[in-house]
Amino acid sequence: MKEEIVKKLFEYIDGTKDFVLENLPEVFQQIALWGRTICIIDLVIGSILLVLSIYGINKNLILVRNRDICALEDYKFKEPRNRVFMWIFSVLSIVGLIYFISGIHGLKAFIAPKLFIIDYLRGK
Repeated sequence: MKEEIVKKLFEYIDGTKDFVLENLPEVFQQIALWGRTICIIDLVIGSILLVLSIYGINKNLILVRNRDICALEDYKFKEPRNRVFMWIFSVLSIVGLIYFISGIHGLKAFIAPKLFIIDYLRGK
């Protein structure tokens, strides 16, 4: 009985090994494709957020400067709304920068796919 279980276990291991070896190239291609896709998504999201935040900060600073020049005062944030918008755009720029850096790090999937797969399998 014990020998039969061991024999079935070895047969199962051999069958599994063959299945894994047959599908391994496809698995590696899918891992590299996943890395490339995430890289593109991160770069696009990061770029959009950075452009929006730069536009918003620039627009807000122009509005504040024009309002202050008309009032003949120093460049100050007089209204709480301006401060809130500046905080929102500042946070957007930080998040966009994080996404963009993450996307740049993911370029490894395009440039060195083998290295990317090794890092992916190591869990980095």
